Amino acid sequence: MSKQWILPLLAVGMFGFAIFHSVSAKPEYPAQPHRIDPVALQVAGHGVVEPETENISIGAPLPGLVQEVLVRVGDQVYGPTWYSPATPLFRQRTRALQAELQVRKANLAAAEANLAKVLHQPKPDEEPSAIARVEEAKAQFEDQQHQFERAEKLLASAAVSTEEVIRRKQALQMAQAQYNRALADLALLRKSIAHWEFDKEVARTAVEQAKAAVRQTEVDIERKTIRAPVDGVVLQCNIHPGEFVSVPAASPLMVIGNVNRLHVRVDIDENDIPRFRPTMKGYAMLRGLTEPKFPLEFVRIEPMMVPKKSLSGSTAERVDVRVLQVIYRIDPGKVPLYVGQQLDVVLQQ
Repeated sequence: MSKQWILPLLAVGMFGFAIFHSVSAKPEYPAQPHRIDPVALQVAGHGVVEPETENISIGAPLPGLVQEVLVRVGDQVYGPTWYSPATPLFRQRTRALQAELQVRKANLAAAEANLAKVLHQPKPDEEPSAIARVEEAKAQFEDQQHQFERAEKLLASAAVSTEEVIRRKQALQMAQAQYNRALADLALLRKSIAHWEFDKEVARTAVEQAKAAVRQTEVDIERKTIRAPVDGVVLQCNIHPGEFVSVPAASPLMVIGNVNRLHVRVDIDENDIPRFRPTMKGYAMLRGLTEPKFPLEFVRIEPMMVPKKSLSGSTAERVDVRVLQVIYRIDPGKVPLYVGQQLDVVLQQ
């Protein structure tokens, strides 16, 4: 190769090496800290205000007409305690049950009278006297039989008249009947003694059944007065005197709840559940407002997911989203919050 090509070739090689080095070299940048998306640590949802006891729907255990409503919306009611009964809410008519109670009390009186009769029936200590009556009737029968046979013999010698013989025969028949009756009474007494204990048990059971029937009717009369199950406030009343109450009722007759402490039921969308933590701090706001903010205190999680309820009211609406319901305690302060009111809830880690 001619020496004149050496320098151009070296120049081309150096130029290619420079291009390769510049392309393959990686620039070094200073390390940047890992940035956390603040949105990923937030969960938003809709909440509904409810009483601490939740909304308690009041129904009636028995159907019937409403006689009187004893409370109004907003009244304070109290549940049962060891020293006082619960507050009555409303009362149903009991005319038919009162009549049934009188019938069952009469049946109880009849059962008690029958028991007294059974207890006064022949007892085992009456058997000796019955045996003595049998022996007495037997002796009289044998005496009358002897007199009749003697009269028949004397009739042949004309020592007695035919009328005397007939009278003796009738006396013999009467004595025999009395003897047979004494034997029958003794047999009946012994049979009664054998079954006496069973008769007493049957009579006592009848009395207990009659008492239970009376008590059942009395309890049904008591159940016609519906009382408050817990302390709370009447939130809704849907009945009036004269209306018929069916069982089960199509809608709650009354709704009560303890509003001294309020809860918020928050719906967490199923897509937000992986980011939700019970330890998150949260606050609630009135719909459409950013202030004031009500702090929330975690109470519990209801572990069963439920379909999301939409409040649009459309009958053709279809919802296929499920939500996890979380309960928080809320302190409204001086701002009035009402049961059923919707709130915007934000939870942050």
